[in-house]
Amino acid sequence: MADMTGTARHCSPDRTVSIVFCFGYPFCMKLFIFFTCAVAMLTGPVQAQSCAEPDTWLNARYETRVIVNKQIRTSHMQLWRKPGNVAHQFEATEITQAWQSARPGMIKPTRYFDAHQRAIEYQPGELLHGRRDNNWSQHYQLISNELLQAMKLQKSTGKGCTEQQLHLRADNTHYDLIWIPALKLVKMLTITRGDHTYHWDLQQVDQNRQKINHFFAAREQYQSTDYADIGDDHTDPFLTRMVHQGFLEAGASGFYQADGKPLDGEHQH
Repeated sequence: MADMTGTARHCSPDRTVSIVFCFGYPFCMKLFIFFTCAVAMLTGPVQAQSCAEPDTWLNARYETRVIVNKQIRTSHMQLWRKPGNVAHQFEATEITQAWQSARPGMIKPTRYFDAHQRAIEYQPGELLHGRRDNNWSQHYQLISNELLQAMKLQKSTGKGCTEQQLHLRADNTHYDLIWIPALKLVKMLTITRGDHTYHWDLQQVDQNRQKINHFFAAREQYQSTDYADIGDDHTDPFLTRMVHQGFLEAGASGFYQADGKPLDGEHQH
């Protein structure tokens, strides 16, 4: 495991923005917010080691902070990738949101409740929150390709494993990002609008394929229920509790708050 240090529901021009920030995914709550991205630097040895491997096999652990009126909440989330699969593991709520590339333009979401070893499967193209989840880049790299293309390059540093500092200001929102193109990975991210700040800090990167395969394989063994069948089963206490608490409606990709609530918004720039 390589250590990284640094300081410090999806945005696309002319379309709905969903941002993913955080650690669980309990309640289905929509917030309208825009964001800034700021990122720090990888240490030299980590850069050389990580960027030598393909970006399709990767486990990245982030510390995340939400700051509102100088009050700070801190938690952690992990990004997991293997070919055709990506997952966001939220440690505080013990929920893993996963997506599988079913076929071009179609994504199959699955929500894993790790503490209960249960899973809820959603069909590719299923309409959720009035939209279809088909932005693979948002899940894969936490920032959509559309947002990256809208940002302006400020500086590029490093050899062999370049880091890019990018910036965008739109609608009183600042985006500052340090991006690792070779890994398609956010290094550090700060999202700021008004008195709200959302911060990601990349802590570790691991590209051990055996460990990554084990993570996905373990969740495939969970007892699974199709989302469409939930309303027909009134005898399962787990499903009843999750429905009442709002855990089962899959949200769009993007950033999540520290308590796991999805940040959905609309943004044009």
